[in-house]
Amino acid sequence: MTERVAIVELHRVNGAFDVSVPGYERDWWSDLGWAMSAQPKFLVAFVEDEEVARSVILEHKIQVPIADFDARHPTLEISRFEVRGDRRRCGIGRAAVATLREMWPQHQLVVFSDQDGFWRRAGLMEHGRIGGVGHEPSIFVAKPLSQSPRRG
Repeated sequence: MTERVAIVELHRVNGAFDVSVPGYERDWWSDLGWAMSAQPKFLVAFVEDEEVARSVILEHKIQVPIADFDARHPTLEISRFEVRGDRRRCGIGRAAVATLREMWPQHQLVVFSDQDGFWRRAGLMEHGRIGGVGHEPSIFVAKPLSQSPRRG
């Protein structure tokens, strides 16, 4: 049975994540200066009082042309996502993604990743890249839970 995941947004800027927590790729979480220009959301997922996953979410216009992509919906890019090593393969990641979708029901989630199996199991659909060349990460999209696109 999948555990209920609660997600908390961190409001610290420098050193948003505690790199002393074991089970994460330390280099991923120690220097996040690259994300600052996109007004990132630093999120931590908990089961009870235990940190089990982390994510960096960016709200911005996706610059890559994606097949069958509805740009009328606001978009959140899951730029970084990791389930703590000892909690993988037990549904925590899928539950965390489902919670993210519930938190922003009118947004579509986009991920550029080579972890195809995980994102498919989490309910995201693979989309083609228009005009892509060479080896590029796959693109996965979760449509908004609320299908009311913004007008404009």
